[in-house]
Amino acid sequence: MKTWRRCLFAAASCAVMWNSMRSGLVCAAQPEVTEGVSAALSLADIERFTLEHHPALNEAGAEIEVARGKAVQAGLYPNPIWYAASPQWAGNISQYNTFLGQDFITGSKLKLDQQAAHRSMWQQEWQAVQTRQDVLKSVRQAFYVAVVAEQRLKVYAQMLAIAEKSSALSNDLLKAGEISQADVLSLETEAQLAQTNLDNAEVQWSASQRKLAAATGVPQWQATSLQANLKAELPEYDEDSLREVVLADHSPSQRSRIEIDRMGV
Repeated sequence: MKTWRRCLFAAASCAVMWNSMRSGLVCAAQPEVTEGVSAALSLADIERFTLEHHPALNEAGAEIEVARGKAVQAGLYPNPIWYAASPQWAGNISQYNTFLGQDFITGSKLKLDQQAAHRSMWQQEWQAVQTRQDVLKSVRQAFYVAVVAEQRLKVYAQMLAIAEKSSALSNDLLKAGEISQADVLSLETEAQLAQTNLDNAEVQWSASQRKLAAATGVPQWQATSLQANLKAELPEYDEDSLREVVLADHSPSQRSRIEIDRMGV
């Protein structure tokens, strides 16, 4: 009885989590994507976009509907079957017969089958929760990598502008006799180094954009600018409270508990 109540509570919790995210799992098969959004996008914007377009979330929603249909079908009585046969083919003395067959389910097997099917459906719902968290984890990691790459690009662009300005001023100072040719060459070298760093930063920024687009599930989509506060302090979590939340909502653990209960049906 305790196992049944625990699994029922897990299924109810999963149903609440599933309903809260279900709207994010239903999207068009061919989403219309704006190429190159001009406004700076936050992590919340990227997550919302991902929940609307990621194919893995659509697949997770479809798997739940399949499991739900099987759960309904498992509780239905089998359809009668019409049979026809010919045990003897011999011209005028050929024999033909036909009959109606029906399976009779006894011992509350239909009820047990449906209970097992419902547990399979609950497992699919928890799997959808895990898929959602895995997708969002990948998006968050790719987002902050891209934010760092974009800010690095801006810094190197500023450094190149300063180096080019210093190099241009050095020629004037050389003509005035204030510095030597070696100083001019040194500043030109710094400008070339700044250009190389900027080129590398552009490659890293482009790569991070593609990785972020892949994480959202729409590779052809691209964000031209991102916004995030990299200096924000991390939130403090109470270890005991966090442990309770993880134990209550950890998808693999819940699926394992439901599987154990399903095997006992």
